[in-house]
Amino acid sequence: MFKSSTGYFSSIKCPKLDHCKLPNCIFSHGSKRPISTESSKLEGVATKKLKVSNAVNDAAVNIINPVAGRDLTMWTPKTLPGVGAPASIQQRIKYINALIAAYQKHNIPLPKTKAVEQEYNIAVNSTKTTYGANIKILIKNASNNTTPASKVEKKKLSPSESYEAVKKLIHPIHVLERNQYVTKIPTEYVEKIDDRNKRKCDHCSEQFYITQIDDKVECLYHDRKKRYIVNGSERSAEWECCSEVVGVSQGCKTATGHVFKASDPYDLHQFIPFRETPKATKVKQQIIGMDCEMGYTTKGMEVIRVTIMDFFTSSVLFDEIVKPSGKVIDLNTKWSGVDEIPQTAMTLDNVFDVILGTIIDENTIIIGHGLENDLNVLRLIHHKVVDTAILYPKSL
Repeated sequence: MFKSSTGYFSSIKCPKLDHCKLPNCIFSHGSKRPISTESSKLEGVATKKLKVSNAVNDAAVNIINPVAGRDLTMWTPKTLPGVGAPASIQQRIKYINALIAAYQKHNIPLPKTKAVEQEYNIAVNSTKTTYGANIKILIKNASNNTTPASKVEKKKLSPSESYEAVKKLIHPIHVLERNQYVTKIPTEYVEKIDDRNKRKCDHCSEQFYITQIDDKVECLYHDRKKRYIVNGSERSAEWECCSEVVGVSQGCKTATGHVFKASDPYDLHQFIPFRETPKATKVKQQIIGMDCEMGYTTKGMEVIRVTIMDFFTSSVLFDEIVKPSGKVIDLNTKWSGVDEIPQTAMTLDNVFDVILGTIIDENTIIIGHGLENDLNVLRLIHHKVVDTAILYPKSL
């Protein structure tokens, strides 16, 4: 029976007061109305369900919000907002387990909590395409203990300590010589050549005489290297600059004359003489980074720009366009970035007047990549060199 919505009978005493089992009787029972057995059973079941439900909710809260200082006892991947998860639950669980193992290996606090949170951050910010790669990088970093939380603050070295550390990387003389560095003033030719007036064009590889270097001729060439393509058992070569087949294409660039690059140290010395870095006049532990840009002239390849930076502050100490001593043929603008030489530009002698003794002396450590090219074009003999092309060869 349903309880009356008007309450009309609520003031009338129930005719079956002592035996009434209706849970919602329309008559009055006063305060002594017995609770039905069926109602008690229903309430008992509801109470049990409520307790079970609360326990599950408590566990769910514990998965997401563990007690401070305590790791999760049970976990599951966190639910992602929206639709379209980047991976299945099984995959996410597998990666979380891998993260937990990595964190436990390195005694990272709260490994399960951290793994669940880190995986969630990756999942929520990744697509199906990027999730796998991103989570594997995270696992690799965790396995190597290179996560930000595990990094130990490194001691900052003083300039003196830095100098001594970098000094250990300086290459021995024989290593420099093996890598085409000129380590002493040349006194004779290394290469035995019958006709030294005959040169090979550095662009098209044609032979020509230095006396003809001002002649206007068509020079057809490629300005990039060859690359080799492997297709099954077949191997072919093409030019990087235009993708044309090597041996078929004569060139994709045209110049109006030939250029050359001397390589024999004594040959270089004959065009523009070498000089050695000066003795140190005071105790100075200078480390610099250096880079030179080069262009073609009637004297071969000459320096057209010199840039020097301080190792400790990254500030630019010197950056100047240099006027070559020979007549300019090709400024190599695509690679050098130099499109003209101002009339007011410094000569190489002017450059040395500024940098030798003040920036560079015999104790200065010069850092660069392929520095034999820079020092040779500067005609500078220096032994304290750290060349990243030698430290990290392409074969590695």
